[in-house]
Amino acid sequence: MPAFFNGIFGMKSTPGIVPLDGHIPVATNYKTQMLRIGPMCRFAEDIPLLIKVMGGEKVESLSLDEPVSMRKLRIFYMEGIDDVPLIPPLSWDMRRTLRKVGTYF
Repeated sequence: MPAFFNGIFGMKSTPGIVPLDGHIPVATNYKTQMLRIGPMCRFAEDIPLLIKVMGGEKVESLSLDEPVSMRKLRIFYMEGIDDVPLIPPLSWDMRRTLRKVGTYF
């Protein structure tokens, strides 16, 4: 979400694809399981190319060039983020639309 709030696109990469080498601060123990490095870019269509560059040989396991069925996607969403500073609560119309999209998938 931080990328989205700044008008760009970002992607949290799949675990183990983009190496954590050189990341500061160094993640140790369980934190290495939570930390992900991924691309941030101006256009969403640039994300696959950047993942390919950042991930190197490990990217083949992602099948980035295969077509994706929208019906097989799993979507996570939250409705209860009403008390966060600088983020306005969802309007009823937005909440209803969000639920409608959720039933599509």
